[in-house]
Amino acid sequence: MRSTTPGQLRPGVDERLARMLILGSLNWSTEWWQPRGESVDTLVQNAKRMLNGGFLKEVDNEVD
Repeated sequence: MRSTTPGQLRPGVDERLARMLILGSLNWSTEWWQPRGESVDTLVQNAKRMLNGGFLKEVDNEVD
């Protein structure tokens, strides 16, 4: 993951760490994902939603 446009990532986000966390969690999903549960499309849509918008309901997702 490389931010192609300056300012795409929130201030204080370490690009290398973000890349490693994202790739690690996506690579590990092959271990826990079950085809009998949600579809791959559902998994992908939820992952995109979480990566783009975060997990928290508030607009400001900063953690102190």
